[in-house]
Amino acid sequence: MNLPDYINSDTIVYIEKMDLGEEKDKRSYNVIFANDGVEKAGGKLGFSDINIDVINDGGVWKVSGFTK
Repeated sequence: MNLPDYINSDTIVYIEKMDLGEEKDKRSYNVIFANDGVEKAGGKLGFSDINIDVINDGGVWKVSGFTK
């Protein structure tokens, strides 16, 4: 999976497979990660999340896009 550089430089803390009901050719994941570049005021990490869609294209699972 080729993810954007800003994700690769951060620490992924949780990945959740989202329930799409009857859709058999699409898988969607919500990825939560800690932002290494965010100021850690009071010792707290900043967190962000993205949704990644993976679609079945002719029998091959491919990343179709992501939103931040």
